Amino acid sequence: MRARLDLANDAVAGDKLLRLHRVLNYAAGASTIGRGAARRGGPPARADAPLPPRRFAAAMGPGATREAVVDEYAAATADRLGHALTRAPARDAGDATCARLWCVSDLHLDCPGNEGWLGTLEPRPDDALIVAGDAAVRLDALRAALETLARLYKHVVFVPGNHELWLTNASGSLDTAAHADSVAKFFAILELCDELGVWTHAVTFNDACLVLPLFSWHAPDFVDQKITGHDRFFDAFDCQTVWPEWLGSPRVEVARDPRVAKFFLQLNKPALAYAEQRRDALEREGNRLDVVAVSHFLPLPELFPGPLLLKAVMGCAGLQKQIDKVDCVRVAVAGHSHINFDQDIDDVRYVQLGHAERDDTGARKARDLKPALLYSARPLYA
Repeated sequence: MRARLDLANDAVAGDKLLRLHRVLNYAAGASTIGRGAARRGGPPARADAPLPPRRFAAAMGPGATREAVVDEYAAATADRLGHALTRAPARDAGDATCARLWCVSDLHLDCPGNEGWLGTLEPRPDDALIVAGDAAVRLDALRAALETLARLYKHVVFVPGNHELWLTNASGSLDTAAHADSVAKFFAILELCDELGVWTHAVTFNDACLVLPLFSWHAPDFVDQKITGHDRFFDAFDCQTVWPEWLGSPRVEVARDPRVAKFFLQLNKPALAYAEQRRDALEREGNRLDVVAVSHFLPLPELFPGPLLLKAVMGCAGLQKQIDKVDCVRVAVAGHSHINFDQDIDDVRYVQLGHAERDDTGARKARDLKPALLYSARPLYA
């Protein structure tokens, strides 16, 4: 029997949380401070928000190390989430409440045939939507998509997928003019989401349901079997990405290097600690926290029934370890594989819904795809 989730009436509002991702202004250029989300819901704009710490920009510059970048991100994240832990619940605030929670992934809205998908959605001004990555490659297309979704839903939660980190221009050629590498683009996406009021960090809805975005990348340890004779395939997979020198020596040349996944998993530590603290606080009050984990990549190999060669680039074993660590994850939303599922494994509901279909000619086409309903303010499951 699937666990029931009753959403309470309380909220942990986001109106006084520090604007974390503004510290992720990768270059020393202009910040988006003060231009932030004017829409209802999401991390609200603050005219008095502090400027991005220059020490973070320094950590990303010459002589940077992975440890320094992770530490700076962790400090900023812990600072922001710490405010959510120490302030009293705003029971009359609407910033972090929702009537229903939906999910979708792999929209690929800048692919031919998919551009019109957003126009098929009906407004849900009281609901929250999870987008588990691969909404668009180009930053302008991603902005347009998230802006539209932010108008349709009260809250949008987003985790970048592998396609978001591709450094390709409109013609499909590799282009590092806008972003020096894929990590720079990753941080730019987080800043864009912050500007638009789209959640990319842990957020508690109704003081009962914590949506936990988990950053990740595909890693070789996702499959136990050794795969030989396919070096060209693995070298080419996500070859549209470029990785900074500070990820490790020798330099990361291919996306399947395990150091890439390790870096993104390390960024999750403050959010995981926040989830555990929220869980413990509610348990002391005699209540239960239900966590919805969100990642682009698969946390379990059994979620992909396809060929072993493809399975090797579908997920990250470290994701499941982080999900297990929280110990109160009821639902895990993922994407990437383009194979939809909704199944229970060890008392966790794993869900993927998304991707564009291809017609008989092999061309992509828009499909009659609607987001999947995860939870409602009224119990869905007996």
